[in-house]
Amino acid sequence: MLNNKKILFFVNNQIFKLINNNNLKFQYKYFSTSKLIKNEVKQNFKENSSLIDSFGRFHNYLRISIVEKCNLRCKYCMPEEGVKLTPSSDLLTKDEIIRLAKLFAFEGVNKIRLTGGEPTIRKDLVEIVSELSKIDGIQEIGITTNGIVLNRLIKPLIDAGLNNLNVSLDSLSAQKYAEITRRDGFQKVWRGLILSEQLMPKGKVKINCVVIRGINEKDVISLVEIGRELSFNIRFIEFMPFAGNNYEMKKFVPYREMLENIGKYYGVENIERLIDGPNETSKIQSNLIYRSIKIRYSSGAGWPLPNH
Repeated sequence: MLNNKKILFFVNNQIFKLINNNNLKFQYKYFSTSKLIKNEVKQNFKENSSLIDSFGRFHNYLRISIVEKCNLRCKYCMPEEGVKLTPSSDLLTKDEIIRLAKLFAFEGVNKIRLTGGEPTIRKDLVEIVSELSKIDGIQEIGITTNGIVLNRLIKPLIDAGLNNLNVSLDSLSAQKYAEITRRDGFQKVWRGLILSEQLMPKGKVKINCVVIRGINEKDVISLVEIGRELSFNIRFIEFMPFAGNNYEMKKFVPYREMLENIGKYYGVENIERLIDGPNETSKIQSNLIYRSIKIRYSSGAGWPLPNH
């Protein structure tokens, strides 16, 4: 039975909305990419910016990888023995990161996300976020993290200026979590998520879930339900086999299958297709992009989530 909450979920970079109104109709909203560009960029759009691509799309979102190391060994990401890493001396320093961000902000970028590796490994992460928050024009600062030390860092990060958070969590089962990550850390991540949900603005915490057949494909609905109960957006990501990770194509769960399973559980009539950002890849002709409301699932498969 659906409650009154609306939920956004992402599947394969397409956004859907689970609705609960009197008519429970399957609604669609279409907008052209060109209109989306102007609506998305607004004050930061610059006609002569070097961040406008050949399709006329303005890119106002920058991701910066600040470290290669990670304290997990997720099966879909890294061999159990690890990989050869770039020497620390060759990584971007804090000053270089800030200088780079300022250059992009001058061209119109207003959103920055720090990734890795695992960005919370950087001892100067809070300082980096603080300096980024002082840059003229930067409106949103986010990180993508595995959440292992989130319980300790989320408060100082928010105080420094963090206002967007993505946390990798592939299952609500501690056993499955350990199987996928090769580490015991579920409870740490969950505590960090709950604290983040309490401290962050509603809808600004997103869970990323890589869906792997035979391990966690049945967890999709559970995650969607968590998204309905708490202020989490949930993104489902297709597992992509690659050389060296010892997985086969049979582990792959296509996004259409994820979406179909969500539709079967909640009823197709309760899913609304909405618009995504102008730079997302569309599965529909005419450059249209799917979006959802208060349940979100993304690349690969999706879960119901709260508002953005």
